[in-house]
Amino acid sequence: MPVKAYITRDPSGAPWPPVHEHEATAVIGLIQRLYEALNHEPAFYAVFANLQAPSADLVVLTEMGLGVAELKHYVGRLNVQGDEWYAGTRLIRAGTGHNNPRAQVQAYANRIRRDLISHLANFWSVDTDALTARLKIQTAVCFTNQQMQIAPHVKDAIEREASNVGRRWSTFQVLTPGAFTTWVGALRFSVEQGRTADFAPYRLKPQAIEALTRVYFKGDEWSEIRNMMPSGAPYAYLALRQPSQPPLLFPLRTSDVTIGRDGEKCALMIPEAFKRTSREHLRLSRVAEQVWLHDLGSSHGTFVDGIRIAEATRLKADQHITLGGTEAGDKVCELVFTCQLPPDLQIDPTARETSTDG
Repeated sequence: MPVKAYITRDPSGAPWPPVHEHEATAVIGLIQRLYEALNHEPAFYAVFANLQAPSADLVVLTEMGLGVAELKHYVGRLNVQGDEWYAGTRLIRAGTGHNNPRAQVQAYANRIRRDLISHLANFWSVDTDALTARLKIQTAVCFTNQQMQIAPHVKDAIEREASNVGRRWSTFQVLTPGAFTTWVGALRFSVEQGRTADFAPYRLKPQAIEALTRVYFKGDEWSEIRNMMPSGAPYAYLALRQPSQPPLLFPLRTSDVTIGRDGEKCALMIPEAFKRTSREHLRLSRVAEQVWLHDLGSSHGTFVDGIRIAEATRLKADQHITLGGTEAGDKVCELVFTCQLPPDLQIDPTARETSTDG
């Protein structure tokens, strides 16, 4: 399996997942995204969750690179005051001895990098000192709460500051779940072979990744979440109800689904007749077994059971979503969210699934 999740276990052999429910949900949601985006690739991606020693929320080891991520589940608008980070007025706590999560994750990465140098030097038959000077590792803080607000200028300022104080071997990014797979896909050791190999980059063979899993990370496969990985089957449905017409059924299969009247930008296209629906109106995001709704700055708003949504909102089965007004009409679209195929569509031989591929 190209994407494989690992976890450490306690002395009795039981899995040692993240302690809190929101932490476990966030980690599983990120692994689902990786599985969906990368599991069809031939390359091997190993994800280590909730490491105890060395301590790290999430480590991703690929054939091409290594990344260490600290996960934070805060709500509010991200801001920086001196060396401290805040979500609104609430201090974002970091590990003991660290002023902020960036310093925390880079300290964890420093230890992991230092410990892995000898293993990688052995795999690649290179000098340890040379590898110490050249090997790069990527670090990130990923804010996993769907209601966290990160302004672009704040993100840019944090990353610029990180590049000024960071070492040459480390790069740093502030992430949200939607950017996580791109970050993983871009992980690079940035160490090249010599002229005789045309300066091809060093990469890890799957056998080497598996050896590091056993010897260094001491991870076992996280088999308890295997059945939660995307299979291509719908995890939920949206039913578009139209007067005097059969309902249209949209199965939801991917982690992010953008909805609106623009067929080129939206995986789920709303009929043009619903004029109060914006070209890009809303996005649905799957996190483990949760589905979240995000209004994308639509002109006339998104309403759930008649209440206008101002921030990310977790959906519940059988809720009604209206686009552009509180009640369905000629110009206002109504969608019904359900986790199972609606009964009336199960028995209607004319009902057909409409692909979310647009």
